[in-house]
Amino acid sequence: FVEQCAREFVDSGVGENGLGPVIVRCGKWGCCIVSNKSQPVWLPPYHQDSSKVIDPTGAGNCFLGGFAVSIARGVGIEEAALAGSVAASFAVEQLGMPKLSIDEEERWNGDTVRNRLLCHPKRLK
Repeated sequence: FVEQCAREFVDSGVGENGLGPVIVRCGKWGCCIVSNKSQPVWLPPYHQDSSKVIDPTGAGNCFLGGFAVSIARGVGIEEAALAGSVAASFAVEQLGMPKLSIDEEERWNGDTVRNRLLCHPKRLK
């Protein structure tokens, strides 16, 4: 059903040159990317273990922020969606804001964005 609804948006002419893409965030199921350029692509959320998810509040906004920054930096849609998933992963691990600490590099909840970006794609293979 998600793919069908997203396809209707793409077919209505949204996105770059009317070809999409449309990205549908689907919580614990990850996200679905639909365009006229390829078949639908499903990407899982960063946290596969639901015990790591304490509070989903703000996850969608974090996903969109990570996605938008990545697109602005010129990465592809799938890579940007993975970055969005990583951004959302920090938001769901606790009640309230993620904990920021800085030693040699910035850490959120004890982990770096770089580490999660490197780990997430490997889990897809």
